[in-house]
Amino acid sequence: MFMNCYIAPVTEIFHMHESKKPPAAATKPVYLVVNPSEKLVWHCCYYNKAVLMTDRGSFLTNDGFETREEIKVIFTSDATIKDAAFLGENILFFIDGSIYLLTQEWQLLQLEIDQNLPKNTVKGITSRIRCWKNYPIIGDTLSTVAVWTDTALYLAKENNMNNFTKNVELTLLRSPFDIPEDSIILTVSFASYPAEVAILTGTALNQQLRLIIYNEVTNTSTLTSAFYSTKFEILSGGPINLIFFESTSLSALLWSDNNIYYSYNNNSDYGKMEVIGEPLTSNPVHQVVTDSSMNILVKSTTNRFYHCKYGMTELNQTTGIVSFEIVPSISGITCSLPENRVKYFNIGCPKGRHLRVQRRWELKCERTNLTNYFIPGYDGDTFVKHVDANFVVWEKNGRRDFFYNATMKEVQCLQEAQTWDSMISLTEAFSPDQTDKVWGPHNYRSCFELTPGSFGNLTKPYEILNSSGYNYLTWPKDHNAIYVFIIKILDPNYR
Repeated sequence: MFMNCYIAPVTEIFHMHESKKPPAAATKPVYLVVNPSEKLVWHCCYYNKAVLMTDRGSFLTNDGFETREEIKVIFTSDATIKDAAFLGENILFFIDGSIYLLTQEWQLLQLEIDQNLPKNTVKGITSRIRCWKNYPIIGDTLSTVAVWTDTALYLAKENNMNNFTKNVELTLLRSPFDIPEDSIILTVSFASYPAEVAILTGTALNQQLRLIIYNEVTNTSTLTSAFYSTKFEILSGGPINLIFFESTSLSALLWSDNNIYYSYNNNSDYGKMEVIGEPLTSNPVHQVVTDSSMNILVKSTTNRFYHCKYGMTELNQTTGIVSFEIVPSISGITCSLPENRVKYFNIGCPKGRHLRVQRRWELKCERTNLTNYFIPGYDGDTFVKHVDANFVVWEKNGRRDFFYNATMKEVQCLQEAQTWDSMISLTEAFSPDQTDKVWGPHNYRSCFELTPGSFGNLTKPYEILNSSGYNYLTWPKDHNAIYVFIIKILDPNYR
């Protein structure tokens, strides 16, 4: 008993660590190069420690983002990362098929043969989302980081970070588990039981799915019935992700951009999550989070939030003012609850937020192009800020007699960019009154991020505008006309 409160016999880890600023020689920012363009990785035991990765840089916090430091490194080229993981106090980055350690000197050290890791063939990295240190393993520790290639799983423990172990070789499991020859490891996740790691295999088109559970204490692998491909539709649109609940029975969520599947209680209850509200086809999944109270929170790339509890099969969309309550998972009957445990968040744009088009007051009106205009955002009549995100325009009355100044190649696209024609061609039974639904934050893809496939035709006009003015509209010179344009911002995170 402490201060008249009954204390349960549990272990709590307290972590104090001051941020260390990068040296002057560390000048290379660390950028995320996958969609969506933001990703957050928390330490599994030190709950205030996290890395936020974005396409504009990456940031480290040791106090729950009350403060943060931008991660800048000493590196020979741009540090473009795909993912990160915590291994004890250290941060590992996934860069160009290899794993790199962020050293105390803010250098990136490639881990390979000396650490039992392959070079240039790594497909992914993940770390635990829950602390394992309460697990009563005797004389050993559990791994905290998993790295995988197409055919192998490697695990690392925080007390032996310089030595990864190859724990699973897929070629040895194909025959006993009926895994097709063209199947590869699609993703890996630490499972519900602390000593287990889940390996999802399938073809490159996400077919023939098999979920294998590897127990690192017994060094055995078993095939489960969860997410067996004959019971589920083909997952398409973006990479596959897997997250497990903290549970005594195997329970997990599997998702891609447009679908979320559940498997509860050792697959005794399974299926596809239904959505009450705007469908996921219009709001691709960005991140799925679970907690120790079995809440499920889904964030879309368009900043929509969906919520339900473990065991439920329908996600409810949340809009407007949303409240979240944080309470202890274990508390005595005489203990007071913490103050200010309820937080409120306003989801979506503030009421009254709108855009206006204005010409810079010091410049004359240019008849032949649209370069002298900027787009301020207002709350009512109160100026908020100028729009610096990418946007598209269309003429309200269907006029097409205007042109774009720059081509895709001239703005340095890496592959063919989206255009009005290409987006309309993907829309079934298109009609002009659907224009605002054809192209927007829900399906925007940047041409500056290279994805597998053809580069396309880069000589086409680039139809995306922003405040730089490098690309702009031009008008015909052989006739006069009145144009009424509608503007739509493409960035799903712009508010």
